[in-house]
Amino acid sequence: MQLWWRDGKPGDRLALGFDVETAGTYEVLAVFTKAPDYGVHQIAVNGVVVGEPMDFYHEDVIVTDEIPLGVFTLAAGENRFEVTIHDRNPLAVAAYMFGLDYLRLSPQ
Repeated sequence: MQLWWRDGKPGDRLALGFDVETAGTYEVLAVFTKAPDYGVHQIAVNGVVVGEPMDFYHEDVIVTDEIPLGVFTLAAGENRFEVTIHDRNPLAVAAYMFGLDYLRLSPQ
């Protein structure tokens, strides 16, 4: 199973809560889907932008390896993972979709 975001357009944002049992410093890693109709998205954790927008276009439907998003100080309880539709790869179908397989937190 995955989170599958459809029908978005550039500028739209999806915010998801994820729970952390113990406050602390964690590396946040994610596995995403890439496909012909997936967009270029900006990722943020608790409002902190993660690098440059990520291009999730691929000519076939694939699942990525774990991608490190960075090291963050996370509070106990709910934290936020945010995705903003930025654009699309010129080769992609103009659907701007996004797929998240999972987040993994690694205590630091």
